[in-house]
Amino acid sequence: MSIERVFVAGAGLMGHGIAQVHAAAGKHVTLYEPELERATAGRERVAGNLARAVEKGRLKAEERKSALARIEPTDDLTLVAAADLVVEAVFEDLEVKRGLWRDLDAAAPVRSIFASNTSSISIDRLAEAVGPGRRSQFVGMHFFSPVPVMPLVELIQKNAGTLRLRPDQRLVYLRNWDEEKERLAGVARLMQALVKLARAGMPEATAASMPKPTPELVKARVAGR
Repeated sequence: MSIERVFVAGAGLMGHGIAQVHAAAGKHVTLYEPELERATAGRERVAGNLARAVEKGRLKAEERKSALARIEPTDDLTLVAAADLVVEAVFEDLEVKRGLWRDLDAAAPVRSIFASNTSSISIDRLAEAVGPGRRSQFVGMHFFSPVPVMPLVELIQKNAGTLRLRPDQRLVYLRNWDEEKERLAGVARLMQALVKLARAGMPEATAASMPKPTPELVKARVAGR
């Protein structure tokens, strides 16, 4: 699955950074808050971050302009209908998150991958808020703060384990995965799509050194090999 359009729900400390890294990776980002002023403020924070990167010589002015143009602030949740990946980054309250996910589930296309940035709430409990047919596409996608600086994304499969990705490490690790072959194949396909997205923002040599998360690799990591 190709991930081209990302819907980020929450434009605060984590959400604006998540929007920034996806836009920098060339994805079109819809940055959502129920109040447009807050969504716009999140985009302005991204503009400030990118401006400082240009000043420090880490980014070209044209790259800043292009990345910023790919972020659309909105208060219209129905725009999730165009999303390939939906990332939730609202504050750590189970009922708030579950209520938001119910609304997103009703409006998002069947193909969408759902990802929560939660750092403390069970992915299984959050996934209960969406329809049964969607739950296999629900993952944790935990970024670390500040998002544009920290080179770490933690991917958590529902009712499974954890996959950590670091640009400066050769290998990711997995733990506590179910050994059943068919489910592992589904996990691998989902993770491949997210790894591909993560690689887009990595140096070419580092991205090339990362293995794809195949079912065989998953099983090897579970066994500790």
